[in-house]
Amino acid sequence: MDFKDVITPLATLAAVWLAANFTLRNELRKKELEIKAAHLEKLSENCDSTLIHLINYAGGIASMLDAHMHFTPGNEPFRVHFLNDLLTQIDDSPRGLDLEKMHWCRHGLEFHRENEWKRWSEVVPSLNDRIYDFFMVTTPGDENLVMLDKSRTRAEIAEFTADLRVRIKDIDVQRKEIVSAMANDFRLLTQSAPNNIYDLVFKCRKRLLDFFKR
Repeated sequence: MDFKDVITPLATLAAVWLAANFTLRNELRKKELEIKAAHLEKLSENCDSTLIHLINYAGGIASMLDAHMHFTPGNEPFRVHFLNDLLTQIDDSPRGLDLEKMHWCRHGLEFHRENEWKRWSEVVPSLNDRIYDFFMVTTPGDENLVMLDKSRTRAEIAEFTADLRVRIKDIDVQRKEIVSAMANDFRLLTQSAPNNIYDLVFKCRKRLLDFFKR
């Protein structure tokens, strides 16, 4: 039996095995990338919509306070209890924050997107704390705040609404940065995988077969 008669089938078998092995690995890698891309797309979409909702929420609070100061005659301060009731109306409406969704986004960024989580942490918690402090909202685990006889002057309200609008701009900047970073990574994940490995395998197979057919 000629040497080529033995080695040619072996070379063909080896080439086929390599191609199948690389194909399997490529399919597994492709599936992994699809899962990562889907999770990244969902995280980006939820973070974007959550931050937009937070911007609208803070803007709605500022506009509400401006309107009450404009349509309420005199210079008397506003009772915190009254202001707190106004905030409750917003919270109980569709304009209220989706705290569960906010927690999901924060958790997702913290565990998977460290840089974007830092951006989130720079603006979101401080805005919430500022709102809670102004309206004397008691958060879980904190001591109950007594708002009886407490009030906010018009100057304090004007300062608060101006501060909200500055924070809104900061959040919008960070929102765009967060979404842009994830969008870039999403595009990298979803780009077509190069066919170099397939080209290499089939070229090797072709050369081996051509050699032993001589």
